[in-house]
Amino acid sequence: KNDVKKCPENTNLKVYLKDGTVKSVNVPTNCRTQTVIDTLCKDLNVPSEFSQHFGLYVVSQEGFEELISYDINPVEMYIQIYNAEDRQPLKFIFKKFLFSTTIENDMLEDTNTLRLIYDEAILSTDKLDIEGKEIELNRNQHVSTQREF
Repeated sequence: KNDVKKCPENTNLKVYLKDGTVKSVNVPTNCRTQTVIDTLCKDLNVPSEFSQHFGLYVVSQEGFEELISYDINPVEMYIQIYNAEDRQPLKFIFKKFLFSTTIENDMLEDTNTLRLIYDEAILSTDKLDIEGKEIELNRNQHVSTQREF
């Protein structure tokens, strides 16, 4: 009799967005980080050509967000941490990983991508001065104001 448990082919991985919501992403248990990112982009209606400009981060015990390499298996990473003696909850965060204003401007043309980038940006400030006009930032801003920001 074989008592070895077989791993399921797919599993749900919880990933936090910068607006505080959690997405449960159904991915293969042997997937790589890029698969999780691609699946999230699809679920969030972000054009697939922008997926390479997002990253999956893990929050360390100290609260730092560390980028996970694209060739790492995040499901395996989660299981290893979960099974550790001093297990701490593992939190994955999905956010922009981009350092080009040219590409970012292209991404901002898409409303769904704009929302993700805007939600990340408003975490660092709650008011913005644009051309002498103070604008209070919140998640309900009109899309035109988000783009301007």
